[in-house]
Amino acid sequence: MNLLKRMYSHALYSLYKGRKLLSESDLDGIGAQIKKAEGEHPGEIVVAVEYALHPMALTKKIHSRQRAEQVFSELRVWDTQHNNGVLIYLLMADRAVEIVADRGVAAGRISQNEWDGACAVMLEHFRAGDFERGLIAGVREISKLLRLHPVDGVDIVADVGNEIDNTPVIL
Repeated sequence: MNLLKRMYSHALYSLYKGRKLLSESDLDGIGAQIKKAEGEHPGEIVVAVEYALHPMALTKKIHSRQRAEQVFSELRVWDTQHNNGVLIYLLMADRAVEIVADRGVAAGRISQNEWDGACAVMLEHFRAGDFERGLIAGVREISKLLRLHPVDGVDIVADVGNEIDNTPVIL
């Protein structure tokens, strides 16, 4: 996508920052699913939704993966006892979803194909305009992966509890 088209798309989506695409009820439902899912494994899941990037980020050619890694750091998803945080990042204007996993989770346990599969499930719902259902499906898919590929030496019984707030973040 050329820069002009991308800037137009981001300008358009910036109008939705008032949470028109995800209601408070939607956010509560996603947060409840995160809480439920985290009871099934010791991982920490964070959902962050950004409607559009700042024009300066666009001129610097920041793309969804780079921004997801920045958000992972800014939200301190890495700051868990067992390095078991996972970020689901949705950039509405680019229609992009990214998953960023901390080193305890990403250390060769879960293949790129498995992460891509979780993204595909979400994108299917997003294309239909159902962002809440897509994010809930993503949380479920990631939870399956975290149950199948646990962090070494950590089990649900020894889990330290909820280290990161379950409420989705709107950036």
